[in-house]
Amino acid sequence: MLHRFLKDSLDIFYTNLFSLSCQATAIITTLYFLKKEPKAVYFFIYSCSALCLFLTSEFFLVPTGAQHYTFLTEGANMIFALIEYIVFYNFFQTVLATSGIKKFMRFFYTFLMVSILLILLSRLINPLSGIPIRKLSDFIISSELLALTSLCLVYYFESFYKKTTSDLKSSPSFWIVTGLFFYSIIIAPFFMITDEIIESNKKFYFIAYSVHYTSFGVLFLAITKAFFMRKPVTT
Repeated sequence: MLHRFLKDSLDIFYTNLFSLSCQATAIITTLYFLKKEPKAVYFFIYSCSALCLFLTSEFFLVPTGAQHYTFLTEGANMIFALIEYIVFYNFFQTVLATSGIKKFMRFFYTFLMVSILLILLSRLINPLSGIPIRKLSDFIISSELLALTSLCLVYYFESFYKKTTSDLKSSPSFWIVTGLFFYSIIIAPFFMITDEIIESNKKFYFIAYSVHYTSFGVLFLAITKAFFMRKPVTT
């Protein structure tokens, strides 16, 4: 049993190392293109936020108490989800042409920001309120990922059926959207059933956790590739 746990932990370590390497690559790349590409600043902030989230959750948020630790980690996850949505909100505002989806984007942005603010304030005002912050956090994050998935689908619809992009493989936005699509559609179910996975099958949780960070790393590789195509990333 100990051998299996150590093996799972080692697998997660290598997965985290892969994801961290991809994030670091994206940070260096977007930093290099800051003066050349207007959207680089958003992806630079996104990459730095992802790296900070991992470092704080893994190394700096020492669990002095179960409730305190859960609040800090879940609060950090929700704040990152907000940053993530803002970055891709800005990206899709330029990339997408459908006016209806842009209204949805603005509505969901307001919903996300207000929801996270209310959850965090309620716990700060009354730490013993008994609000299931982990379930609320999982709901917020999975909702955000599903919203991003829908934006990716609209992009594909516009690209394939409205012919807004002639050659997708040479389009930087295609690579970013594809990386985001697979990341979102793979990870959203993970956050929907996190508690059930943890309680029922630790082995499956380790696998899902590894898939989570692997797909996250691939997203940053897609962002890096998009910038090295030396075109505006929104084309």
